[in-house]
Amino acid sequence: MKKSMLLILCAWMAFTVVSCRKIKSYPDEPVIKFKEFTTLKSQGLDSIGNIVISFTDGDGDIGLRPGDTLPPYDTCSIYQFNYFIKIFQKRNGAFRQFVFKKNFAPCVNVDLYNICNPVFSTILDSTYNATLMDITPEGKSKVLSGELALELPFLIPCVTNDTVKFQVYIYDRALHQSNIVESPEYIISTQ
Repeated sequence: MKKSMLLILCAWMAFTVVSCRKIKSYPDEPVIKFKEFTTLKSQGLDSIGNIVISFTDGDGDIGLRPGDTLPPYDTCSIYQFNYFIKIFQKRNGAFRQFVFKKNFAPCVNVDLYNICNPVFSTILDSTYNATLMDITPEGKSKVLSGELALELPFLIPCVTNDTVKFQVYIYDRALHQSNIVESPEYIISTQ
């Protein structure tokens, strides 16, 4: 009798421990954290940058599917991209955002707030906005967490030996915007 009571007590304790384990849950909106920025040098100059962020998403709808080409994801919309980078350059102790014309030349170094009508079709915040492909997990649980790395070839014509920083945010397919994360300051040398 004592052995059966001990077995029942052990089984009950094991069930209690297992049933108390929580399945991870995150909000449906993506949440990101800045992890690191590194550069690859070529002949002593920075040629490629790599931004790494970590993320969580409760419903797992990160990335666009191959068929996501109609509004709101079409090429006339900002949502053709879902990974956004703003680049800031330090001048006279203050950071100012780079804004690029649609043809990306000439480079204009102004605050977005000073532009009367920032229309997506004529002005972009960054040449480095990107489209993440669908990474929604299969199965019942759609919870996602992980890291995203984006490679940036340094093609910024106005940045040579400058202190820069980046702001990054992402959108999921439901157009939920993540929080905005900001990198520390980095000195890049491209000339």
